[in-house]
Amino acid sequence: MKKSNSTDIYTFDCDGVVLDSNQIKVDAMRESLEACGFPNKTVQSCLDFFVKNFGISRYRHIDYFLDNILDIEHKNRKEVSEKILANFSERVSLQYVQANFCDGILDFVRDNKNQCNIVSGSDQIELIDVLNKKGVISRFDYVLGSPTTKIDNLINLKKHYPDDAVHYYFGDALGDYEAAKSAGYLFFGVLGYSLVSNDLEDKCIANDCEYINSFKEIL
Repeated sequence: MKKSNSTDIYTFDCDGVVLDSNQIKVDAMRESLEACGFPNKTVQSCLDFFVKNFGISRYRHIDYFLDNILDIEHKNRKEVSEKILANFSERVSLQYVQANFCDGILDFVRDNKNQCNIVSGSDQIELIDVLNKKGVISRFDYVLGSPTTKIDNLINLKKHYPDDAVHYYFGDALGDYEAAKSAGYLFFGVLGYSLVSNDLEDKCIANDCEYINSFKEIL
């Protein structure tokens, strides 16, 4: 990693970057859809999209499922959406706090002198609660999540810092790269826990972005 400057601001995605929680989210979505009675083939189609587009909010995922995959009458759309969301949120809330921290992340945040934040596709209230319970909330200046989009949160976050600040976004999903690019951040790929590690590595190489498997590599 290039030598940091005092004006560098580090912002992290959460799932797969701060917490080893990607599989928790995938399993929770599978169980949520199955609980609604959708057939296996339909559930798998939803999960394929979910994994490929990991990093966007659960609200956008469910909207996509309803618009493009699930055969739901319009009059039942709101009820089904709320049911999937409630099922997913309940399952995540039970497992999220038990997730381990990604390798080296706490040492990296502790040892560097730069200001650190989290911007995630996870529900913001849920995310703050989990980080508070795990005793690390104070290590981050801002913790932002959905329903506000990741791009909007990244753009709004920059307003809290000087104009000459250099913003880095550490992410593990292709959507993280796109959000960082749209918001004017330098993207830094984190591959070790990514659900699309090969594709993300290719994206980083093609766009001259730095990437790591573990934060231990840059301690």
